[in-house]
Amino acid sequence: MKRQRYHVILWFALATLLSGCALISPSNHRTEDYTPVFAAATGGDLTIVQKAIDKDPSLVKATEWDNATLLHDAVGQKHQDVAAYLLNKGADVNAVTKDGLTPLHMAAQNGDVAMITLLLEPGRKTKIDPVDSKGWTPLDRAIKWDHPDAAEFLKQHGAHASGR
Repeated sequence: MKRQRYHVILWFALATLLSGCALISPSNHRTEDYTPVFAAATGGDLTIVQKAIDKDPSLVKATEWDNATLLHDAVGQKHQDVAAYLLNKGADVNAVTKDGLTPLHMAAQNGDVAMITLLLEPGRKTKIDPVDSKGWTPLDRAIKWDHPDAAEFLKQHGAHASGR
């Protein structure tokens, strides 16, 4: 019985440490960075995103703890209607996270050709070959995550691999 209790306590302690529990290792993320509008963009709730931006247009440029924008969240979760709305409201199509990811990197990694098409619409001035902190372009990410259709689409639009 004592041995079983010891294993349970040991397992709990290890799980707590590995999960980054704020009791053991405080988070450097401010809770105010997690707002309902970011949750709505991540969840694809266009109505809430629209209401929030109508109330405060500066939210289009707001960032989370890793410098991700609402557009990053919408693109990363494949919410094309939210992404289109944000772009039409002036979201920065070339915004970068702390890891150097642009929305195009995220769409390419997801193999989301429809989203890539939206991001590359004429007049958007989307950078086709931005390099992230790993030295990868969006084309590199499409190739690495095995999305040949997205990779071919990017190539057709002038994208290049980094050579890594």
